[in-house]
Amino acid sequence: MHGPGSFRKTILFYSIALLISWSIWAPLVAFRLGYGPEVASELHLIGSLGPAIAGLILLVFQGGMTRADWVRFIWSPASLPWLILAILLPVAIGAAGLLGQTLMTGTTPDLGRFLTSKEFPTYSAVALIAVELVFYGFGEEIGWRGFLLPLLLRRFTPLSASLVITLPWAIWHLPLILSNETYQSLGVAGLFGWLISLLTGSLLLTWFYLKSGRAVLVVAVFHAAIDVVMVNPVVDTLGINIMGALVTIAGFAAGISLYRLGKRKQSAA
Repeated sequence: MHGPGSFRKTILFYSIALLISWSIWAPLVAFRLGYGPEVASELHLIGSLGPAIAGLILLVFQGGMTRADWVRFIWSPASLPWLILAILLPVAIGAAGLLGQTLMTGTTPDLGRFLTSKEFPTYSAVALIAVELVFYGFGEEIGWRGFLLPLLLRRFTPLSASLVITLPWAIWHLPLILSNETYQSLGVAGLFGWLISLLTGSLLLTWFYLKSGRAVLVVAVFHAAIDVVMVNPVVDTLGINIMGALVTIAGFAAGISLYRLGKRKQSAA
């Protein structure tokens, strides 16, 4: 899968992921922009499965994966401590953001609303966590880190692969940027900050992926957990900025680790 073959599979994966996600999101985007009938917000969730479906289609048709490979795709013996960290790090970032928000504004956030969603207000806390994990965690990460990242790692260092994957990952979000309230509220400066957070998030996800023995479960859990703590009605702009700064710091630390990992592999080659 080196050279042109890898490039073709990368383009094919991305084309399928965009086709699936954007086609499903199109009616929702049209409705929110005032050009179509009302549709369920759940289309956002279903469309988020595009990268996973694209990755699984290509993994199945390219063959060569044994049952043990499929098990390792989700889990490996090295995964457990990293799975715990993938949960604890977002919790720590969320707690620090809310503490800073409380101290700087003098108001105590309503923690009873923490596990709620503006987009899906009827979902219980358990349902929201499950939705985040299935649709945003696995829905994205089976594709981005489970399929595309290993493909890029055959041609790039871990650090370079993390940077390369950021732009197509950002473009994939374009329909949501045009229509989703969360993205629309960011403004130009906020969108730039979001791009930076996406880049540092990419570094962290690659780091978790490699450290955990390439377990997609770990990156899916981290992705879902960081979404839960940062995107909820309790967190205001100040809290999001604090959390974003902490994610950026953690991302740069992961980037340094990935750079050193790439250097060690180059020296061993």
